[in-house]
Amino acid sequence: MTTRRRVLGMAVRGGALPVDAMELSPIKAIELRASRLPDVVSLAQGIPSFDTPEPIKNYVIQKIAEGACAKYSLTPGLPQLRELISEELRRDGMQYDPDGEIIVTCGAIEAVSATLLATVEPGDEVLLASPSYASYIPAVQLAGALPRFVPLNEDANFDLDPDAIGRAITRNTRAILLCNPNHPTGTIYSPAETVLLRQARDTGHRTLNGKSMLVHQAAASFCHCVFRDELAARGLLHDRTYQQVLEIMASQF
Repeated sequence: MTTRRRVLGMAVRGGALPVDAMELSPIKAIELRASRLPDVVSLAQGIPSFDTPEPIKNYVIQKIAEGACAKYSLTPGLPQLRELISEELRRDGMQYDPDGEIIVTCGAIEAVSATLLATVEPGDEVLLASPSYASYIPAVQLAGALPRFVPLNEDANFDLDPDAIGRAITRNTRAILLCNPNHPTGTIYSPAETVLLRQARDTGHRTLNGKSMLVHQAAASFCHCVFRDELAARGLLHDRTYQQVLEIMASQF
């Protein structure tokens, strides 16, 4: 209800809803066009080229036969799944309560959008890397915020440029939203630059403290190890302000 009132309030003050300025994601637009053509191989999404493994099929068939799929799931996700996610995070040194700190969503964009709606206000700025995942822009706009782009360091294989991000921070900056590995370059941000980014977040502007750094960890299974080792070496492994907020766990669960 709070979000609904806020959106309606923006409509009254500004004369238009944030959704009025939104456009279909280029990825989805290309995917829809490709679906109308015969024998087209779509590279718009990371869809496997192989069929679902038999053990997974059999498990799903078993659950359907047991009636486990005949009713709504719990809104935050099944308790067993949230407990498994908590255990996996704990193995990486991160302590999160499965009942109060972990939510399972239908894809990462739902999590990104919900988090932005809960943390930013109309007129706030959200820093995005450039190039960046195309679907972030409408998610930021839906929250009534303004996307502001900061170029990656092309000479360092499109790694983060903490100094540039620090300079881009203003009193209107509310969040920094990153995708790791970066989409579309595929760059896995170096742990050293990621730590420097957090430091820039705290020192680049006097109003920056308390801002959110949201990381859409799109490939947690092979990114966690390098970040864990780097943070452990710096004595920051258990500092929650360095830990990823949003992660796609489907690759592991």
